[in-house]
Amino acid sequence: MHGVASDLRLVWRQFRNSRGFAITGVLMLPFGVGATTAIFSLVDGVLLRPLPFPQADRLVTLGDQVNFANWGKHEKGTVTPPEAVIYERELHSFSSLGVSGFGPPAAIHAARMTPSVFAALGVMPLMGRIFTRQEYTRHAQVAVLSYGTWKS
Repeated sequence: MHGVASDLRLVWRQFRNSRGFAITGVLMLPFGVGATTAIFSLVDGVLLRPLPFPQADRLVTLGDQVNFANWGKHEKGTVTPPEAVIYERELHSFSSLGVSGFGPPAAIHAARMTPSVFAALGVMPLMGRIFTRQEYTRHAQVAVLSYGTWKS
């Protein structure tokens, strides 16, 4: 106990002699704790928590990989909604297949989707209905709004 009290007196004397260092040390501690808390909150929210969909562990991202291909207007490796319809028709490995979020986000955060994306995510609208396959193939101008967009 005597050694601890002696050490604390020595620390206090050193801090008194170099106040700038002491103030810097005392102020850096809350910044370090705050930065650590912010980083953990981000990692926890993005990486550790599951997606808010039923059976989220069964969701996968589908992409095309063709060597030396010129992808033109759309992003390399993405699957377009017309391609998703072909995949859905030809592949039997998936219980449901849907496309969401193609291209850069619009000001209202819009995304092109196939009608089956809702079944793939296991969600249904709170009000109204989702668009049909016939509306999708006719390129009908149909929108499904999120709750936040509908509210605003």
